[in-house]
Amino acid sequence: MSIHSLVVTAGPRIGDVESALLAAVIGPGLAVVAGGLLCLGGVVALGRWMPELGRHVIDRPSTATAIGAS
Repeated sequence: MSIHSLVVTAGPRIGDVESALLAAVIGPGLAVVAGGLLCLGGVVALGRWMPELGRHVIDRPSTATAIGAS
């Protein structure tokens, strides 16, 4: 739970600082584009680092099972 709290509270604040600094240097419009490109780059890097994520399948119960019907 502590890791979840850290990610939820600290992650956006780090992004706020990065966005503000980048906007001050290159302008707000380019900062938005650069932030999006950084996000895409992070997704690609994570996908290459952990390729098993692309093959992950979540097994979900059927609707009848979830409702409790037999």
